[in-house]
Amino acid sequence: KDAKEIALAAGAATAATTAMLTDDKGRKMEYASSAAAKVMGIYDDSKIGEIALEAAKAVGEVTDFSEIGDGAGEAAAIIATDAGKSDEDIAFAAGKAAIDVAKAMKEIPDKAADYGSVAAAKAMADRLELEDNYDGEDAAQKIAQAAQRAAEYAGAKKNVVQRLAANAAGKAAAKAAMADPLRASDE
Repeated sequence: KDAKEIALAAGAATAATTAMLTDDKGRKMEYASSAAAKVMGIYDDSKIGEIALEAAKAVGEVTDFSEIGDGAGEAAAIIATDAGKSDEDIAFAAGKAAIDVAKAMKEIPDKAADYGSVAAAKAMADRLELEDNYDGEDAAQKIAQAAQRAAEYAGAKKNVVQRLAANAAGKAAAKAAMADPLRASDE
């Protein structure tokens, strides 16, 4: 069987298993799309977003990007990590997958850029957290740059790119700080 069939079969099996545990359509879509995206990434990581969407559609009508975009971004980040790519390329892979899903859903570039920049910033924050290096200006800059690269790939307007990069970096940095309760103050 070709890679697409194998990936979609993984998605369908995951959806069926999830259905035994919950009636939540969103959850079934999220798990099915994430499973299909992970498998597709082994064969062709440029098709992660497309396959994630297709796997979700097999479960039901896709109405909300978050049902699938997050899983596609995470799957892409895992695959890029396993391939030994740099932090920057891992973050971009996550952003690109989320953007590809958004574009396949016919979202406008600025909206796709919004999703992608947040996915990329989150992936970069996760990398920095693993390296215990998410404090200070250097980390904030890396997160913002990851968000900016993704937003530019999505084709957002220049003024939108800067706003999204700052917004995504803020969200990711706050999330990383909150994950460390011993050091997290409201700052």
